[in-house]
Amino acid sequence: SRMKWKRKVLLESSNMESSKNKSVAELTVLGAARESGRSCVLVKLESAHILIDSGIHPAYSNHSELSQVLPDFEFIKNLYSSASSSSQQNFKIDAICISHAHLDHVGSLPFLISLIEKFQHIPLIYMTQETNALLPLVLRDFYSQRETRLGKFDLLVQSFSQETIEKISSATRITQLACSYPINARVSVAFFSSGHMSGGSMIRLFSSQHICVYSGDLNLSAERHIPGADLFHSKYLPAPDSLICEATYGGNTRDVNQCESQNRLVQSLLRTLEKGGNALIVAPALDRMHEIALLIETKLSFLCSASIQMPAIYLNSALAWESINALKTQNSSTKLSHTKDPSNDDRKALLESISVTKLSELQNKPPCILITSANSLGGTSFAANVAREWASESRSLIVTIGSNTSSLGLSHTKCSFESIQIGAHADHSQLIQYIQICNPRHLVLVHGQYSRMKQLSNALRSED
Repeated sequence: SRMKWKRKVLLESSNMESSKNKSVAELTVLGAARESGRSCVLVKLESAHILIDSGIHPAYSNHSELSQVLPDFEFIKNLYSSASSSSQQNFKIDAICISHAHLDHVGSLPFLISLIEKFQHIPLIYMTQETNALLPLVLRDFYSQRETRLGKFDLLVQSFSQETIEKISSATRITQLACSYPINARVSVAFFSSGHMSGGSMIRLFSSQHICVYSGDLNLSAERHIPGADLFHSKYLPAPDSLICEATYGGNTRDVNQCESQNRLVQSLLRTLEKGGNALIVAPALDRMHEIALLIETKLSFLCSASIQMPAIYLNSALAWESINALKTQNSSTKLSHTKDPSNDDRKALLESISVTKLSELQNKPPCILITSANSLGGTSFAANVAREWASESRSLIVTIGSNTSSLGLSHTKCSFESIQIGAHADHSQLIQYIQICNPRHLVLVHGQYSRMKQLSNALRSED
């Protein structure tokens, strides 16, 4: 039942003056309590109610049963209803804070807004500039796909429209990193980089009585297009009374580090190019494709020699290109100089070239690397046709980033397969490092399997 993963936590503050208060802070985890998906936490800090994130469960994103897809919004609805039917002060949400623009953290925001509107004005929605730029792109992409699969009468689909986007935009308060913003006279919020993706943030809620930090999704390692998490402020600001921390990789340290994984990808690509083969890379659209393309450009431009021709590199994802263009980064080192969006002519030439089998006919054709998403490999799409053809060539390579190659559903394969973890989450040792730096009085683990949370919890206890 849903009660197995929903948890309410009453927290005291280390501030001695607040000891007379029964519960200075109250956390209700409405999603991602013992799973990765539908992140949503209701924080009651003194008199303010703040919702952090509003995601969907990616594994059930195409299910019609909304209880499998959404956070426990019935809990929110019941708070409104019970307050209005009694003599107590009406319940209201004072603010919504969004940590980053991945679906498991923002996918249910339109549904949440449609629920809140029935009881109150839409509260301010706090997010970074990058998250604000990506949010409409991510939502339109998800709801368009869901409508295609489940139809326009699906309740989740009906909550989304251009009007919804405009309402969210009107309520949005853009936050600068490391700046504080008052939610009411007693409670404020500040955002700090979490290193997970462009605009990804840790969220710090604080009053004179209590400090609550939400880690968001963490990555302590710097990448080509984004720095690692801001540990400076975590170390030197006052320690939080409560820390809500992700535990995606809480149960294991990566078998190989990020640098080794990246080198493994590059070496696999070089071996394929030496044979005159092509490579298909399947990666998540947001940020991962950008990072993979930057990695390939910088490494191959340096390593390719007279005997290995620099390949044509295509990034085949409208969402990825929209997000890259929306961010409009001014840092020249993060701009793609060689990778391009395949035009209709590129697609035609690519589909024609995959039927060439004689090495002599390949001499004047540059090798190709196509970066695409798993969603694009269905049916008779351009990427699906390329994948099927390249899978039948012994000299070609198919790489999945962060997932198993068996999930691609390809048959009659002769090509080489690689599954490589180039993730954007802190691993077991990095999570311990982060938690120790924060040094919270109370720790609440979310966004991970229970077994991994248990391992992380045991490891933290052994460190004491």
